[in-house]
Amino acid sequence: MAGNDRIIIEPSKPRGGKGEETLSMKVARHLDPILRQVGPASPLVEGTNNDGKQGADAGYEESVSEVVERHLGHILRQSQPPPAPARISSKPPAPVTEAARRSSYPPKPFEDKPTVEDVMVAINSYDLGKVKDLRRRGAPLDGTDSRGWTPMATAITKRCDNIAEYLMTQGIDLKKKIDGCSYLKLAAMNNALWIGEQLAQSREYTAQDMREAADVARKKGYHIFARMVEGYF
Repeated sequence: MAGNDRIIIEPSKPRGGKGEETLSMKVARHLDPILRQVGPASPLVEGTNNDGKQGADAGYEESVSEVVERHLGHILRQSQPPPAPARISSKPPAPVTEAARRSSYPPKPFEDKPTVEDVMVAINSYDLGKVKDLRRRGAPLDGTDSRGWTPMATAITKRCDNIAEYLMTQGIDLKKKIDGCSYLKLAAMNNALWIGEQLAQSREYTAQDMREAADVARKKGYHIFARMVEGYF
């Protein structure tokens, strides 16, 4: 900048003639008094060094361009728009499908295969539903426990007619013997009349088996049972 040249900054007006001050207007408003103060004959301006000293004590002089740069940076920092707020989606979340809901369930603990002892417990509780559930889960209905007893033998001694009937429909071996006794003889010893009749009708027993059952029933005073068995041989 030399001679009598002067810097003239004309602020631009908003396009509509109204509204907020534009960036160029802010620059013109801040720089115009600075340039007028510096003047055309003073290309240098006293500045401030790193020690905070100003004027002649600063050790150097600040040029006009540095003054403009310093003030212009301040203006631009103030003119920066605020950060845009985070966008919140108004879209509702997708519904959770049944498959996703099931996959989020905790895994089922490992279930051991039920044993014949489990069946015995259910029979002792007269729980036919439990017996059927154990059967569905693979429990043996024709096996023996630690004493050598079968579920059918337990059902006979407990006189559980409905459970004994269910066991017979599951294909158990009716010719098995418990402690040397047939199921028919075991029914005679416990006066399980209905179960004894179903066993006699099965035709799984010999005349000798039926005769033994009738003799046991008569000795115990179960005459109705004895006459019932005698009717089948």
